[in-house]
Amino acid sequence: VLKGRLDKALVYLKNNPNTKVVVCGGQGDGEQYYQYTE
Repeated sequence: VLKGRLDKALVYLKNNPNTKVVVCGGQGDGEQYYQYTE
């Protein structure tokens, strides 16, 4: 999940080089997570 989010952020960042990207944390095995989808 986190890799997918980072991949999307990288594409956006390449097209918008003045944008700052902030990432934190990640989920461990078995932890519940929430995901925003378009």
